[in-house]
Amino acid sequence: MLALAMPEPNQHVVELTHLGSRLLRARLSVVLIRAADGDALELIASCPNEGGAIDAQWMALADDAARAAVDANGSVAVERSAESNGRGRARTRNAKALAAPVRSGADAIGALVVIGPHGKRSFGEDERATLECLASVIGQALQTSRLQRVLASRFAQVALAAEASEVVEAAVNIVTGHPAQLARILAKSFYREMMKLGFTSGQIIDAASEIVSQLSGNLRRHADRQRRDARGAGETSG
Repeated sequence: MLALAMPEPNQHVVELTHLGSRLLRARLSVVLIRAADGDALELIASCPNEGGAIDAQWMALADDAARAAVDANGSVAVERSAESNGRGRARTRNAKALAAPVRSGADAIGALVVIGPHGKRSFGEDERATLECLASVIGQALQTSRLQRVLASRFAQVALAAEASEVVEAAVNIVTGHPAQLARILAKSFYREMMKLGFTSGQIIDAASEIVSQLSGNLRRHADRQRRDARGAGETSG
């Protein structure tokens, strides 16, 4: 099912979508990205070549082509018969789509899809190579945008700095008045920032699980140390 709620557009992605439409002389060019939660694909950029409204049947075809490209993690061509209205009567036509995966690292997170080449019966290998190149650049643009959001987050900056210099631990040691309240504030900030940065519920749960795992390991080490100290004290007194 296609989710039509548009996220805040990335200007570079919009420009690349329009470039794809012009270069491939497509009737429609869209970028569909997997939603943060669930299996839906979100429309984040589109360019009908005529500048009009997007045909619902074309969008359904684009959604199918995007899913196929994501599943295959490679470019795919899809063709389907569609009804169109021309001069007051309905007629059947073949709608052709070409989709290339948009990747984050090695994973396909969505696709760039073009539909209906003007003046040609189908898209060729040159068009496929061009589309794959544009989809690769779109993936890099999305990763850059996410990195910019991370760098703009004060919480993320502190967390990244803490990995190297333990800034967070030093800050907690300074605030000794209400440690329990401070812990709750940090937990809420951690959750809000992860949601703002686009992490899914499952990824946030994984992060919380890692915190619990680190705590469990620390408790085990502390218990082992206490047992060793107790044995040492018993041997000394004996």
